[in-house]
Amino acid sequence: MCVNKLTPFVGDAVKSVLAQTDPDFDFIIVANNCKEDLWQFLNGFHDPRIKLYRTRIGQLSFNLNYGLNLAKDGYVLRMDADDIALPDRLELTKLLLSDHGYPDLLGGTSILINTSGQEIGHEGSSGNDAEIKASFWWKNRIIHPACCFKVSSVMDLGGYCSGFMSEDYDLWLRACRSKTFTFCNVDVPFIKYRINPGQARGKSLAYAEVAGDMLREALMLNSFKMLLGSVLLCFKKYIKGKD
Repeated sequence: MCVNKLTPFVGDAVKSVLAQTDPDFDFIIVANNCKEDLWQFLNGFHDPRIKLYRTRIGQLSFNLNYGLNLAKDGYVLRMDADDIALPDRLELTKLLLSDHGYPDLLGGTSILINTSGQEIGHEGSSGNDAEIKASFWWKNRIIHPACCFKVSSVMDLGGYCSGFMSEDYDLWLRACRSKTFTFCNVDVPFIKYRINPGQARGKSLAYAEVAGDMLREALMLNSFKMLLGSVLLCFKKYIKGKD
């Protein structure tokens, strides 16, 4: 988990990880370009499973890579600082990784909640490797904070490379181009995904970044679908206007 500011949701996010039914894990938290209030707050959790680090760099991709470098091997479960991990997330993930032959990435679904924690919907769907890869030109079916992935497989791709709001989409597109990276989505909720005004969903910058990533893939792969996806995102950005 990477976090750079103290919000009312950080405490619940941390506690939800510590309350997992399977207690055998390390919880790497990277506090990036944060103020002292967040740093002191995080240091208030006295649990030996928490591995707390701090950087002065505020760019998310760098700090995600920093965390992966610390993890070194095995699988990591992504977590955002405003979401809530369901109690059996880790336990179910281990079982499902085995059931599905240990893909490079295993994604789940999410229960949508508002800033008050009330459930307002559901997001995500199951899908095999081919289905997920075929959809990237128009939709990202991977819920970033509800997925786990093999550290070595992501590092072989160069890790997270770009984006202030779309670092995951860029990574998945490059994973598709590798031809060996395997995706799998299961229709199992792993998190409560909080909808709040500060996130990347629907932001103009996110549209612009993904449009650029798709254009790169269109040129690299001679893909008309990726070119079409890039154009569609440009239209969405201009229709939306400024944030």
